[in-house]
Amino acid sequence: MATLTYTLPTRAYNEDGVSDGTILWDSVANILDAGGGYAAAAFFCSGAETQIVRRVSPVKAGVIIEATNKAADETIGALAYQVYGGTSDLWSQTWTPAEINDRDFGFAIAYGKNVAGVKTTQSTYLIASGFNFNLPTDAVINGIQVRLYHASEASGGGTTQARLYDVTVQITYTWAPTVHANGKAGGGVFVIGQLNPPDSKKELRHRVYDHTTGLLVSEWNDVATEISWTEQINNPLANAALTMARSDDTKLPIVDTLVDEDDVLALSIDLGLISSP
Repeated sequence: MATLTYTLPTRAYNEDGVSDGTILWDSVANILDAGGGYAAAAFFCSGAETQIVRRVSPVKAGVIIEATNKAADETIGALAYQVYGGTSDLWSQTWTPAEINDRDFGFAIAYGKNVAGVKTTQSTYLIASGFNFNLPTDAVINGIQVRLYHASEASGGGTTQARLYDVTVQITYTWAPTVHANGKAGGGVFVIGQLNPPDSKKELRHRVYDHTTGLLVSEWNDVATEISWTEQINNPLANAALTMARSDDTKLPIVDTLVDEDDVLALSIDLGLISSP
């Protein structure tokens, strides 16, 4: 399960509904960023009157779901966050990732006032939408939260006004990606014998033969440096009677004569020229 960070909307506008008031919101674009500006409807309170949250409803495909209202006439006080919904709250709806990703997904918010216990809705709906979510198409939506950042602030002449600074939404979802794989059957013929076949990219090969039978014992590729007798041959075959021959083409017959670096036959060797290290 994953929870996205709280995200700001990219769209904000006034919308009339059935359960809202009649006073329009001003400066609605201020809720699109956290720059410090606010949106407000031009109704005011004085004395013991208070501003309250009257409506917080989801907007699905551009339609306000007024039957679902999470607001409970909460009093708006000092600047603070007010959260509605939860990580397992679907707002009495079923949701697909496409509906959450849609630019017309959002929330409708309306404020009102409490005058001596009489609570009325004053503002029209302020719609916040276009959150630009990009959920996987096969994700499962688990919960939705909307957070209002607002305050009741002095507006002059001994009155106060409810001011909404931003609206952010958070989505909780589960995603179990499905892995699809394609396979292809194949076959081949494998011939046991020459375990190290000729390779056009090999520059030099060293072969080791059994001294008695003349059979190929093993072969080493060496494209950079000469092989190390003690490390590559002597260690694994320390007790074998071996004759080593080298050729630039492993397909040639076993070399039992001595050749120089230019593959020129050496007719005789003066063993006296060979000295022990």
